[in-house]
Amino acid sequence: MEESDPDRVCRLLWKLYSETPGSLKTPSHAMVFPTIEILREYIGLANLTVAPHLLNVISAPAPPSLEFLKTLPTDDTDRWGVYLFVLEKEGELPMIYVGSGTDSRASVSGRLSGYELSYKQPRYFKQILEQGYKVTYQGLLCWGDMPAIEFVPRLRLLFLGLEGLFTFSLWAMYSVVFADFGMSHACPWSITKMNWRGLCGHTPLLENVPNLSLSEQQLLDVHANKEAKRAAHRESPSFKEMISTYRKQPHVKEMSAASGARSKARILADKKYHCSDCNYTTHKNGLLVIHLESQPHIAAVNERLQAAGADEDDLLPTDAAPGELKKHRLTNTKANKAKRLAEQRYFCSDCNYNAHEGVALEIHFESQTHIETVNEKLLAAGADDDELLPTNAPLSERAKSIKANRKARQARVRADKTYYCAPCDQALGSITALKKHRTTPKHSLAVERAAKVVKDGNPADSAPR
Repeated sequence: MEESDPDRVCRLLWKLYSETPGSLKTPSHAMVFPTIEILREYIGLANLTVAPHLLNVISAPAPPSLEFLKTLPTDDTDRWGVYLFVLEKEGELPMIYVGSGTDSRASVSGRLSGYELSYKQPRYFKQILEQGYKVTYQGLLCWGDMPAIEFVPRLRLLFLGLEGLFTFSLWAMYSVVFADFGMSHACPWSITKMNWRGLCGHTPLLENVPNLSLSEQQLLDVHANKEAKRAAHRESPSFKEMISTYRKQPHVKEMSAASGARSKARILADKKYHCSDCNYTTHKNGLLVIHLESQPHIAAVNERLQAAGADEDDLLPTDAAPGELKKHRLTNTKANKAKRLAEQRYFCSDCNYNAHEGVALEIHFESQTHIETVNEKLLAAGADDDELLPTNAPLSERAKSIKANRKARQARVRADKTYYCAPCDQALGSITALKKHRTTPKHSLAVERAAKVVKDGNPADSAPR
């Protein structure tokens, strides 16, 4: 049977742990991952995913090309991950940097946004930018779900190990004279024959992770105390004054502008506000409305209509009234609506009704047609009159139908095992439900039981030296 990507990562990471001298890694790795089975359990807990073809590439006879690194996935929302930067300058050898983002609040995207601010940039990364290099690509080497609070320290240690695995495999270490830092055994190729130079100034295996010795309940208590203090602090006048001063600082304005630029880029890439007639895309609905009422757009529409053989009466007049332009705008947005309809994002299973937005679905749930359809199904199932949904039902009653439809969608997700907990052999209906499940005593007990069974049942694999 073909080895899965998580199993291959587990084997490679265990090999790295086992072959790395104790002086080049913290004792925490051996303490938390004493056997390969327990390491595999934590990789499963992280729901780890590796970039497509990456494991095959780092097992190939020759180092990968820079073009391959520029195909790494870029979606960094709501996840932890190990990332890679490509920096280039005309006439110079390219540079790469590998790091990990494990912020329990901001995820890996929060760490990546910090590289846009000079004061958050690593030493050699900043130096190379000052020499004229530019960031030409950033992507994820591997990623996983943001963990529940009680698993944060141990999974953070896991991602540091993964950062080390890819830092050494792709040899992203910084050195002027090709020093190997005692880790050349972790690179599949000669470090002098890579297609780039590295910018990482330290080994991730020597980074310490706090709170590893705390129990799961202690971690939950620490988190609860922090949240309580944070909430009280936010209400204080001193905090509000501090925030006001903070937002006026130049680097904060720079960060806000960078965040806006990223949001704008995502909207443009998704073509959320797009005119198919003019192949015009903008990042704001208001700008699209202005475009759809502009003379160049009207001329483009009329040219298309004439090419299709339309009569003069069918053309959009250049002095069209607002009502006519509004009708045209609604027609132009059908393509965007069709995408949401195809995904059945807002769907009522009782009536087989597909809406293009949440508001339309809520209106449908309050309609007499929906209520009558629900009541027909209840009567057919043998329900009593008292159990029927009254035609003049208040919103609280109608909410039950909304909840039932939501449960139907969640049931489909469970059947597909989209959000699955391996230790408990349980499928959940959403990522939120999975995260909540991981905070329960039942899940903690299942993880401990699985680890104990593995440890007692196969003690052959000793702890990494």
